[in-house]
Amino acid sequence: MRAPIAALRFAPDGKTLIWGGYGEITAGVARFPVPIAQVHALALAPEGKALAVGGGVPGESGVVCLLDWPSGKLRETRKLHTDLIVGLAFSSDGKTLATASHDGTARCGAQKLEGHAGLVLDVAFSADGAAVFTACSDGSLRVFDATTGKLTCTLSLHTDRIYAIALQPNSPRCATASADKTVRLWQPGIGRLIRIIRGFECGVLSVAFSHDGTRLYTGGEEGIVRVIEADSDRVLEHWKASEGWLLRVAISPDGKILATGDSAGAVRRWNALTGAPLSSLGPLVSGAVKIQKTLGARRRE
Repeated sequence: MRAPIAALRFAPDGKTLIWGGYGEITAGVARFPVPIAQVHALALAPEGKALAVGGGVPGESGVVCLLDWPSGKLRETRKLHTDLIVGLAFSSDGKTLATASHDGTARCGAQKLEGHAGLVLDVAFSADGAAVFTACSDGSLRVFDATTGKLTCTLSLHTDRIYAIALQPNSPRCATASADKTVRLWQPGIGRLIRIIRGFECGVLSVAFSHDGTRLYTGGEEGIVRVIEADSDRVLEHWKASEGWLLRVAISPDGKILATGDSAGAVRRWNALTGAPLSSLGPLVSGAVKIQKTLGARRRE
């Protein structure tokens, strides 16, 4: 049985895909064992020489492994939580690692980020590294001081759990994907909701910005990828990428390839602008039928 693709990202070379499974990670056609029963999160240090792998055992432990990259050699293992780690992020200087866990807490280095009212499902640093953002199952986006661990702001406008956070490049904005069938754009540093993107039939599980910040990619329970204009809520493209849930989406550094990982354990690659399926190597699965119908522009809020 294949593990669901709960962790997915591009390697620094911009071509190799890395994803997590049961007790291992896969990078292209290479596999690296890790002492983690279930892998749920991946983060690369900014210089690309270290890979953090997070996961654990549900209800028992949350573990992070640090690997040298690209050798995959295990550097150290840390048990940081009492339940699964499902979100990881490095600070922009690569010195601090933040974690999000089902135990209802997050960490930023040695600081424990408390005050959540449910599972913590994702974590991200602000571009300047001064703040940490957390996504919670209570529908709140929280902002913490990265140095002191103090909660500075709680944004509670989602009506269901937030699954994922994506930072917009070269901007103070971020996007959140939620079970309430919306994606919301924020300026969390000042506590501002910018826009609500609607039109999803089911919960949205994953979100990513293009590297120039102009497009937003989403995936969720529908199995559909949507490409949305970042400065509006206009759907530029969409296609059926899986019969299951799209748990993760990842965009290549050059913006040309979108990768998706689903609940059935399939990893697929697509032309990020058109949705055309791309040929894949090794254990990657390629192709699905593109939806031809064009979605209309959604109402801006």
